Amino acid sequence: MKIFLLSAIGVWLFASSAWAISHSVDDKKMTISYVVYPQAEGYVALIKDIYTELGFKVTMLSTPSTRGLILLNEGEVDADVVRVRRTIEQYPNAVLVEPALKIGKLVLLCRKDVTCEASVLHSKNEVLLSSDAFEPYLTELKVSARIVKPQGTVNAIDMLKAKRADYAFFLIDGQIDFAQEFNMVDIQEISVFHVIHKKHAAILPLIQQKIIEKLPGFNAQFEKNSLSKQ
Repeated sequence: MKIFLLSAIGVWLFASSAWAISHSVDDKKMTISYVVYPQAEGYVALIKDIYTELGFKVTMLSTPSTRGLILLNEGEVDADVVRVRRTIEQYPNAVLVEPALKIGKLVLLCRKDVTCEASVLHSKNEVLLSSDAFEPYLTELKVSARIVKPQGTVNAIDMLKAKRADYAFFLIDGQIDFAQEFNMVDIQEISVFHVIHKKHAAILPLIQQKIIEKLPGFNAQFEKNSLSKQ
């Protein structure tokens, strides 16, 4: 009887250990959303490297701007690559990860053959291409121009080039210079951050440490890319 009991306990412990290992492996998966736009590639590579080094099997998922944050807030994805602080604050289950990945600037892009000054934001006769990410800034700046939201920032740039619109809001982070194609007006500085679902708050310090370690190399690569395009 004692032998049978010990054997049963042994089988139970083995099964429990196997379940725990399997459960641990499942927990080491991360699905991370991101928005496709001209500067996205560098951020995607950075964040994927961070989670891979932390032992996660990473799946990257491209989504429309608002859809990515909705999925994050609902827990359908585990993190989002990079977002503007003001946008993150609108989602209660999203946790902003310090430090900022980059400090960029919100600019008004203008086609070369039109007036380019901040006053056009307050003209009801003008059309401004924008996105949901900039909604808090549109309110803050009391923009009265007619807002059109194309699907993705790349489309906004294409629309300007095709003369389907004259103006667009855009986030410049130092990697891309539009000086040859468009005029621009600086509106204000904007910091961008990685963001995770609050269910992963326990690993927040690990993510922060990795970001701190990698930011110097990340910024150096950004600077190199910027210089190569001049």
